Amino acid sequence: MADVDRVGTWAASIKSHVIEMGEPKKQGDHPKAVLLLELGIISEAMDGAPNEPMVWSEVNAEGKDIADEDMVLWHRVYLSKNDGDLNEKQIKQVKNATGWPGAPLFWLEDTDLKGKLVQITTKEEEWEGKTQIKGGWLSKYEEAGPSSGGGGAAPADDNTRRQLGALFDSKLRAIADEPPKPAARPEAPAPPAEAPVAAEGESTLEEAWGAFSAACPEKWKEADVQKEWYRVMKEVLGEKRQDDFTGADWRRIETEGVAMIMPF
Repeated sequence: MADVDRVGTWAASIKSHVIEMGEPKKQGDHPKAVLLLELGIISEAMDGAPNEPMVWSEVNAEGKDIADEDMVLWHRVYLSKNDGDLNEKQIKQVKNATGWPGAPLFWLEDTDLKGKLVQITTKEEEWEGKTQIKGGWLSKYEEAGPSSGGGGAAPADDNTRRQLGALFDSKLRAIADEPPKPAARPEAPAPPAEAPVAAEGESTLEEAWGAFSAACPEKWKEADVQKEWYRVMKEVLGEKRQDDFTGADWRRIETEGVAMIMPF
């Protein structure tokens, strides 16, 4: 396989789709919800008359089959911003292209979208003095065509699912067009019917978050709550990665952390 090597507009088939957590880049930033798409390129849009329907070609400018180029585009869609707010422009693109109702977040990983055709542009982007080809505008592809399977990226682990779901699902439901209708992938394990139950003297992420958010001032926006949540976690547990948190750690956040909330 080869990466897409030029600017253009492409018809592509979704090969894999997972939700990632984008780590904060600097102090005060929030983790971001990121949709990672692996797109297999099928055809390329050719220049046509203005206001005319898109014309797709399965051969490139040199007359070679695009399928023989075996091109793949890895495209990350940032569904939230550094301040914790939703990135509604990107969300609208994903809804239009995939049929996502807008919530919950992990519909985008649990629903089987492999083989679904989408349309995407590519653009040049400078990074550390080098020009790279990156995905641009993602949109719906109306016409049927061949699909491409195989490959894939690793799905989110349980901790990432719980944390990103807790942070973004309520926001996403507020702007969703209709009640969510997730369809689980046949090969994926069924989600637990109930939230995890912690052992005595321990807590879960959900319990810690629930107690923490309830203790924050009512006037705070959700972004304020999230900002304080990450400050307190660092105060209580230092630089320990959240993937390594134990039930006892979440218990400390639920008890010690709540007492450390600083109204501003």
